[in-house]
Amino acid sequence: MELSNVVSATVSSFIDYALFIVTIMIIWYVVKFFIAAPPTKEEREAALQEQREAWGGAIKKVKEKGEERRKEGEKKRYKQGLHNHGRTVINNLKHAFEAADKVIVALDRKDPVAAIRWTKEFDEELHRAWGNLRLLRGKAKDEDKEKVKHITASVEAIRQDLVAQVTGKIPRKVENNWDAVVTPLRASLVHIKGSAGAIFDLIDSLAE
Repeated sequence: MELSNVVSATVSSFIDYALFIVTIMIIWYVVKFFIAAPPTKEEREAALQEQREAWGGAIKKVKEKGEERRKEGEKKRYKQGLHNHGRTVINNLKHAFEAADKVIVALDRKDPVAAIRWTKEFDEELHRAWGNLRLLRGKAKDEDKEKVKHITASVEAIRQDLVAQVTGKIPRKVENNWDAVVTPLRASLVHIKGSAGAIFDLIDSLAE
């Protein structure tokens, strides 16, 4: 019983002390509120300017981030467009050089009809590639445009070599001199095909 009275007295004393401290703090803040001078016009303007600068900085960062995302998106779409058009050109060239292989096989088999037909196909695919390169050049920018110009020039050179060295020179009938006539034609086709790798590498570099 006595212990309970002691505990009760201690708790009561602690509560009274806490209330006293809280009361003193309330009085202090009330006095401070009324005694403290209100902010001057300059202080209010400075605080407002600081707030404006903070908001302005935040807005600028948001705009810069948005602009960065927009540029990244444009670059990605641009490179994807070059890649897609480049693949079309690559397909044209693959078909062209496949036709060149078939010309060589036809010459080896002494099949002039097939050789002439595949030579025509070779030329037509080169022409398609050239036309698609013109479209690609219209979409390319800066260094990429120069690459496309170089690729186009290479394809034009291949087509000129084909016309000058092979087209119209394949005999329509197999004569005794067949091998002597077609050997240089075959060599020209092999040489023309040798430039394919460099062109494909250039086209692939457009999407990098």
